[in-house]
Amino acid sequence: MSVTDLWRARVEGKFGIKHYISAWIISARVFAVPWVFLYTLFGALLAGIKLWTAALGAAATASLVLLASHFINNFRDVERGVDRIVDDLREASKICSRLKPYTAAAWIVPLGITSIRFQKVSAFVLIALSALVFTLTVPVNFYTILFYLIGASIAITYTDFWKPARLGEVAAFLGHGFSTTTFGFLSQSCDVITAMISGVVPGLISGLAYSVDQYVDVKTDFVRRVRAVYEAWFNSKLPLGLYALVIIAFFYHVLTAWVVAGIYPRGVLVTYALIPLILITAPKLEYNRDRALAEMVVIVTFLLPGLMCMGVLL
Repeated sequence: MSVTDLWRARVEGKFGIKHYISAWIISARVFAVPWVFLYTLFGALLAGIKLWTAALGAAATASLVLLASHFINNFRDVERGVDRIVDDLREASKICSRLKPYTAAAWIVPLGITSIRFQKVSAFVLIALSALVFTLTVPVNFYTILFYLIGASIAITYTDFWKPARLGEVAAFLGHGFSTTTFGFLSQSCDVITAMISGVVPGLISGLAYSVDQYVDVKTDFVRRVRAVYEAWFNSKLPLGLYALVIIAFFYHVLTAWVVAGIYPRGVLVTYALIPLILITAPKLEYNRDRALAEMVVIVTFLLPGLMCMGVLL
């Protein structure tokens, strides 16, 4: 069910349970769950899984925190005045963050499809569930508590601190890749130094992917709301497709360095199998951007972390 269908149902007074469920799914941006789930699992696999319950519990904990962060972003953008309540779809297209081919969450609250209260309750419940799953499944010690709090604090403060401070890439680095992989590693081992080093590469690609994601908000977001690394490149007229190829090449150089250094097993080089797909997709960012962005999301949030997990097992 699209955001247009949900808005019409709300305006016509036909908003029911199925609409709430669909609005919740859109608001949660569930497409991003594999991103943190698999990177958390990757960390656990690197450490050598001793307790599958702890590994899956850590991955579930990180996923719940991620979902909570999306709900917080939805209502805090409106409360801060960055977005505002609008009357129709046309006004939303002028005022709100642009719709992306993989999410329409930015329009859910401004269009009045759900209330701010609905978003707040969802965020609170998800944070509470993450804490519960953490305490019931993951070994609770100083380091696991620390990295759980790092992830949760970034989720809670992203809209109020990281975005206004123009540190979106830093938040993505810490929240989506670094802390998740480190948290997963620490669910199996107390070697915090190795755990943190292991989290650098997933954090790197997460932060760089954020730049590509934010490109579509250049006109509405970059000046007032959030700065991305790509902003400087955009001002120099570097094509988005070329920028995507540059960051992927940089990522693979760092990934290979981690393998040579013995931090990652050689099996993770299986991710090189994605290069032909990336070479096909990146140029499409110039002439078929919506489809290319959707394909890039599949690559970055599912295929890449999935192959990294598989590579540890090879």
